[in-house]
Amino acid sequence: GMANKGKSPVLYDIPEFSYLRGIEKILEKIKNRIQFSNLKELPEYKSLPDIGKKVLELILREEKILKED
Repeated sequence: GMANKGKSPVLYDIPEFSYLRGIEKILEKIKNRIQFSNLKELPEYKSLPDIGKKVLELILREEKILKED
């Protein structure tokens, strides 16, 4: 969400979408293709809510980064 109290907008995390920060961190960490079983072992992945895991998996599949076991 954004708010503007003056000249520049301020970005605030919306709690319902806070998992996107976790996804961003995982995407920065993964440089090459990754096996699905290895992805599931990442602490960052484990801490994501189910919707976050699904979004991450969709992104990785679309980018052809995720390898099925």
